[in-house]
Amino acid sequence: MAKGYSKDLRVRAVELVESGESAREAARILNLGASTTIRWMDRWRKTGNVEAKPGTGHSRSPLEQHKQWLIELIAAEPDLTLEEIRARLRSQRKQKAGIGSIWRFFDRHSITFKKKHCTPPSRIDLTSLPSVPRRKPSSPSCVHRASSLSTRLRSRRRWSGTMGALLAVSASSLACPMVTGRR
Repeated sequence: MAKGYSKDLRVRAVELVESGESAREAARILNLGASTTIRWMDRWRKTGNVEAKPGTGHSRSPLEQHKQWLIELIAAEPDLTLEEIRARLRSQRKQKAGIGSIWRFFDRHSITFKKKHCTPPSRIDLTSLPSVPRRKPSSPSCVHRASSLSTRLRSRRRWSGTMGALLAVSASSLACPMVTGRR
């Protein structure tokens, strides 16, 4: 944001115009914009004051009026995504908000909630699954598709037993045959 002009400069502009110069000529002499000097003169004629208007202060988030509701919502259902919170705000509180606004609200109030990256399915009967030997990629130059889609390093969970074999088979089916070396 640009810095405001000093009161001294505003007074000098008004004095030049009051002494007979035009607002545009006063602006040229003081190296100001013509519209700036014209606005100052309009304000001088209407209020008799040339001081800068007070600033607007900090921007206020419309989510602040829903602060208690949002905090209670997260306390009751901590696994909600920002998109789900946005939908609830719109349907229950009739408040439109963007994902970024909601994120900044929670960041401002130091409320964080991380989702678990990889949780095992809890309803699979592991005894009925066939025992499959763990397969390795056919070539070291194959790139796992999930790792090529993300720029972040993720910790990989290790599963043992039949669940590990099942996950190894499903992960190896995602391997891409792209060779990364030069020809």
